[in-house]
Amino acid sequence: MTHSDWQRDTRNVMARFLSETQDPLQDFQKLKSLQRATGYNHNIMNMDGKRWNIESTAREQVIIEPASPFVHTNHYLSEQLKPLEAEKMPSTFRRYEVASEKVRPHMSEQELMTLVSDTSQGPDLSIFNDRTIARMIVDTEQRSAKIWLRREAAKGWVEYPLGFLGNVGIR
Repeated sequence: MTHSDWQRDTRNVMARFLSETQDPLQDFQKLKSLQRATGYNHNIMNMDGKRWNIESTAREQVIIEPASPFVHTNHYLSEQLKPLEAEKMPSTFRRYEVASEKVRPHMSEQELMTLVSDTSQGPDLSIFNDRTIARMIVDTEQRSAKIWLRREAAKGWVEYPLGFLGNVGIR
């Protein structure tokens, strides 16, 4: 994500901090006090399957509780941060549009893999394009994550058990 209100900061600790949160709404207030050099987007889900999306620039931050299914690409969705968007990259908007049209509730793992592998818009505008560095599908009911990394493309989709999450399911 790019924005126009950058500043200097100490090393980014947001992802680590959020990975250990028990209360994202309360901890979001603490995050506001951290100085950031740039913007990020974080998607969080708790043990009950509740979801949060945090969009941030260097100085501003917004948290929402998105409905499922939820699509996010590399541009701001919140009205508060849209004016700070530094680059209006056509590919991010096209990927968002295509993903939003194709996503639906309760998709199978294979349907999700097909969606995140979509190349229908060509090498620049597709969901899976020449700049895609990773794809991930998390199945909370089966407690597993399947991850594809460009740098390890020969391995294909690699499955990681998430048994430590306990019995979690999207409601």
